[in-house]
Amino acid sequence: MMTSDVIAAVCHVLAEHLARSLAGMDGVRVTTMPPDAAQAEPGKGRLNLFLVQVAEGAGAANVPLRRVGLPADAAPPLALTFQYVVTLLGRDDLEERGTEAHRMLSAVLRLLHDEPVLPRPLILAVEPDLGERVDGIALRARPLALEEIGSLWAAFGVPYRLSVALEASCVLDTGWGGSPG
Repeated sequence: MMTSDVIAAVCHVLAEHLARSLAGMDGVRVTTMPPDAAQAEPGKGRLNLFLVQVAEGAGAANVPLRRVGLPADAAPPLALTFQYVVTLLGRDDLEERGTEAHRMLSAVLRLLHDEPVLPRPLILAVEPDLGERVDGIALRARPLALEEIGSLWAAFGVPYRLSVALEASCVLDTGWGGSPG
């Protein structure tokens, strides 16, 4: 797996994991669309996972390589941090007292609390190549200041929707060779 494919693989793993957390909510689907395209539809619930930013993290500095006997020119591990906006659109959002999005938010927050690290077996089941390169994906809800929320949704060009910022971090074993694929 090329390092460039990691971004899509992490997003796919997260989307599948979030879909499992909402399995009890009939008809809710998980998408990875830009927020202006992921709008409420009457009678359909949706969780939209949108990647906002990817950054190299400092986490690899203290992580030992999993492999034994790597040559001196082996590439060091690469730590990546992904920033997502998870938008929750309930099938009843267009009604006066719509609460489905709030129930979806509760399910997502419960998932982040109960499973703060996606383990390798789960990753392998969804994205085998990624599972071979990471030990896990750490997840956490990231608080946003009101100014950040306003700026973010203004940049999307759509009215604010119930959402939460999600941070996912992983350390890639870049394997053999002088530079990551």
